[in-house]
Amino acid sequence: MKFGKTENYQAVDFIEIASFKVDTSLLSQSKKQQTNVYLGATGWSNPTWKNLIYPAKTASSQFLHHYSKQFKTIELNSTFYGIPTLEKIEKWLNDTPKDFKFCPKFPQSLSHRKDFGQSSGALIKWFEALDHLKEKLGSTFIQFPNYYDIGKLKNQIAHLARFSESFPLTVELRNENCYKREQFESIKRLCSEHNIGLVITDVAGNRAIYHHTFLQNHLIIRWVGNEDNLHNQKRLEHLKNLIVSWSQVGHFDLYFMVHHPDINQVPKTCQSFTNLFKDSTNIALHPLDLISTSQASLFD
Repeated sequence: MKFGKTENYQAVDFIEIASFKVDTSLLSQSKKQQTNVYLGATGWSNPTWKNLIYPAKTASSQFLHHYSKQFKTIELNSTFYGIPTLEKIEKWLNDTPKDFKFCPKFPQSLSHRKDFGQSSGALIKWFEALDHLKEKLGSTFIQFPNYYDIGKLKNQIAHLARFSESFPLTVELRNENCYKREQFESIKRLCSEHNIGLVITDVAGNRAIYHHTFLQNHLIIRWVGNEDNLHNQKRLEHLKNLIVSWSQVGHFDLYFMVHHPDINQVPKTCQSFTNLFKDSTNIALHPLDLISTSQASLFD
């Protein structure tokens, strides 16, 4: 992820957050019996994961099958470039176990169009495609361009409102003005009224968009690591403590998407993250069983 990248990440305060951007009150209404943490990457088409999470002779057509044995979700970025065919969706469903969750990104033909794909019919086609994912649909997310302000967001929410009761929807807003106190509170109210959540993006170069606000009982966190994995480990430990504290208010589903400048560190980071929860109660994570334990250290 190039967004929010900075070379000076060591000087960034990853802990501090404005109090007005913390709101876990919705969790007190949760009826879930446990918090489910779904760990995922941003794709499965990575041949360098052979001998790490894929057996050495795995054909590329089998990557998703082996990916879904380790990870339980995916930040599905390929859908940003086009609506998948039914044939492709059927293959995804057949290649993954029943507890796997897809978190597809809205196509740019919707998120980057003024009428949100209404005139082309793309909006309807998109939701028809999502419907085929059925119980394997995690949470969709819309990545609006950074020039989107609250005015533009209101226009698009109007298009989404008729789908938000049937499909889990979240939005990622990159415009820093949206996170100023008055605007952020307005956005919270607007999204909450239409059952739409807010993505948390944890990236060094733009801390304005880092918040702890639950508008639904599921949440997407897009977590971006840095080159220093000892530094990353401290961040993960802090996040683990936050998740435990949130779960004490009420349980929820968390889709935790790991980005890293070294793609081979993604499985290792996720494995390290699961290890932090080994003594936690009522928090469920699927453990990663990497093929080579000698390769699996986060600190290699």
